[in-house]
Amino acid sequence: MYNPNFEFELNGLKLNDNETINNIIMKFTSVRGHLMAWENPEKLHKWELETIPEIFNTDLEFKVMDSCKDIEKNLKTLGQKCDYLILWTDYDREGESIAYEIINLIQKARKKEVKLLRAKFSSLTEKDILYSIDSLQKPNKNLADAVEFRQKIDLKIGASFTRFQTLCFRDLFYANPSFIMNNLMGVKKRVIRLSNKISI
Repeated sequence: MYNPNFEFELNGLKLNDNETINNIIMKFTSVRGHLMAWENPEKLHKWELETIPEIFNTDLEFKVMDSCKDIEKNLKTLGQKCDYLILWTDYDREGESIAYEIINLIQKARKKEVKLLRAKFSSLTEKDILYSIDSLQKPNKNLADAVEFRQKIDLKIGASFTRFQTLCFRDLFYANPSFIMNNLMGVKKRVIRLSNKISI
């Protein structure tokens, strides 16, 4: 899949109440939702009961998804030459998170920081788009941080419980009822032992 680039002239970009710049070359491109995802480090890829507590105590890695490598390359190429970066992602928490993924990728490709602006819009009508370009704001890092925190918690809890349930119960599903009853106490002891190792 290809995300095309568009280029056009814009006369009159309002940066704030006191500053407007003219004769601007606007370069537009797009993304396909989130570009990056949190992952457990390689040492935690192997499923073992003993390593489950480490999931909560180990820093995650933030990586560009393989399906978005082409977009990453395109953003970095365009970002190296821009004076202003205007974010037009959805105007909600998730959109703000995606906006900061774009910001981080472009900043890494530049020698100096790019000037950031955020478009606020709720529809794609001509009236709303023109209003958005005349009322640009600063991106909201707090909203992006809230999404980041939720993503990390989702991954840590989801990974730990999925591994725990799989490793503890997979053999029980192939056993007879008496075997299951005889082993429930052993499972309970495992839960208590692992929970004592986990600190958040």
